[in-house]
Amino acid sequence: MNDFNNKKFEAGKTYYADIYLVSNDPYTFAEGTSVYVSGKKYTAVWTTGSSYKKYVSVYDIPFSVPSQEVSHTHTSSAWRTNQAYHYKVCTTCGELLEQEDHKGGIATCSQKGKCTVCGYAYIDENENHNPDMSKWTACGNVYHAHLCKDCGAHAVIEDHKPGPAATDNKPQKCTVCDYIIVPAKNHKHKLTKVVKVNATCTKPGSIEYYTCDGCSDFFGDKEGETKITDNVIAPLGHKISDNWNYDENNHWRICSVCNEILAETQMAHEIENEKCTTCGYDGTTIKIETNTDIDADTNNNNTDNTDSSLNNDSDGNNFSWLWIVLAIVIVAGVGFVFYWFVFKKIQKYKIGLLKKHQRL
Repeated sequence: MNDFNNKKFEAGKTYYADIYLVSNDPYTFAEGTSVYVSGKKYTAVWTTGSSYKKYVSVYDIPFSVPSQEVSHTHTSSAWRTNQAYHYKVCTTCGELLEQEDHKGGIATCSQKGKCTVCGYAYIDENENHNPDMSKWTACGNVYHAHLCKDCGAHAVIEDHKPGPAATDNKPQKCTVCDYIIVPAKNHKHKLTKVVKVNATCTKPGSIEYYTCDGCSDFFGDKEGETKITDNVIAPLGHKISDNWNYDENNHWRICSVCNEILAETQMAHEIENEKCTTCGYDGTTIKIETNTDIDADTNNNNTDNTDSSLNNDSDGNNFSWLWIVLAIVIVAGVGFVFYWFVFKKIQKYKIGLLKKHQRL
């Protein structure tokens, strides 16, 4: 190292050093002695003039001077979140700049409460219903209720209040909700069909059934022979997708049925070796997908695929071109008939004029 004459090393540049080894008495170095420097094997050689093999050297050991850390002004990221708090980091060096617990937000019976700072849904749903106090809804033959505007639950319940007793022609009704408690004595069922409503992930549906206008009973058949007491289909619940979605700050999973982002799966990246250990995000490509293969049974209205199936055979081949050809043939045929009709009329008119002219 003496050759540098006390010059300053340049950061980032590679230099080579020689190492001299001296053995203590009475030891000497064997010929072919090896030395390991930073895990790399080097073969030592006898130093010139060393007759006793007490001095050996290892030449050209490379080393570099690390660059000095460049100072910078921190650039703050957007809020990043996990289940407990939100925080910001420097987008250049990753240093933590801000951190605070989630705050604010109000949960309801159908929605989680969201942090007013970062928007993370951190408060679980509760039973704080939002009843529609403007109307009563009959809920069977025992009570009526104000239903929750958000989830349809029976939020405020009250027993029926019977009106005058039933007669031959008039039923006994609840004076509050008009539910028919006792039908008229000569009552005959007049059934009205109620179509099926499919349940969704979060909202209930109902089966197909028949209701009687005169007694408020429910029936499973149009003849009114099978009375039913429960026509509700419970919400299906979310089905968590197997795949992670992510942006530059967080990753999450969606419901594979309705595509809703599931707040309980949303959290900030945990970066290790430049990749998120959970979703694999490496800072290059953002992945936000939605499920397009949604089961038709989960929609509120069933879709009739009869028309679209006419364009395909049993093997899925598209025959829409046949319809185009058929349309062209029909148009051409109509045009030909029209032309032929007009042509005949003109010919007949000309012949009539010619005969008239000959008579003259």
